[in-house]
Amino acid sequence: MRICERHHLRFYRRTCVPVTLLTGDIDFRLVNVHDFPWGAHPMQEFLDQYRQRFASGTRAWIGMDDDRVAFSSWVEEHRLYIDELHSTWKLAPPDAVVYDVVTMPEYRGRGIYPDALRRLCGRLAEEGLRHLWIYAEEKNESSLRGIAKADFEYHGSIRSSAMFGVKRRRGNISGVNL
Repeated sequence: MRICERHHLRFYRRTCVPVTLLTGDIDFRLVNVHDFPWGAHPMQEFLDQYRQRFASGTRAWIGMDDDRVAFSSWVEEHRLYIDELHSTWKLAPPDAVVYDVVTMPEYRGRGIYPDALRRLCGRLAEEGLRHLWIYAEEKNESSLRGIAKADFEYHGSIRSSAMFGVKRRRGNISGVNL
């Protein structure tokens, strides 16, 4: 535990609607433990954590460029522990949240991040999900730009701090009980 930490998370939501998209260079897949690209994923140091996520029912949204991972994220439909807030978010069904979203460095600047989010919304709509949520640190400008390009709507923010184990939160998110 760090002595002092501060976060300012901004929360966004998009309505999930089926979409028709042209085929692109990146092949996006919603995968479970059996379909995950274990050997090809560039963040090998997190594989144990990924196995735990799969064991709890979480799925991954992966973008592949042939046999290389270009994009990686996680999708939760029930509850998500948000480390920065030291809190569990119980999602209202049929909503989902995408988190730990990463475009691999060699693929950045190509519009993959917003494309992946739009495609995920369409894929989840096919499963009957209503909304897709995402959050990002206020200082993470590249993520915030990608979220805006993917047509997510801002729903509020929460500031959190922890000092010597004492935790504080303030803020409000429309449509969320955190």
